[in-house]
Amino acid sequence: MNEEDIRVDAEKLYFLGVRALTKVGVPDQHARMTADVLIAADLRGIESHGFARFADFYVYRARDGKLDRDVALKILPDG
Repeated sequence: MNEEDIRVDAEKLYFLGVRALTKVGVPDQHARMTADVLIAADLRGIESHGFARFADFYVYRARDGKLDRDVALKILPDG
């Protein structure tokens, strides 16, 4: 761990992320999926795909209408 590193509890960061996204109009289910993916990336050490750009990339874009907040998701089976 580097001296400049800031440690944050993953569960607290998850709930903060969900709360921030729902505040700007992202549906709860989508906010939870987004926070899950970002936390997973950070925990795997892939910071470029984690919470590093959370506010700029997700929250501000959703707030400003530059991100589709309620996209229709369809999960397809493998194969």
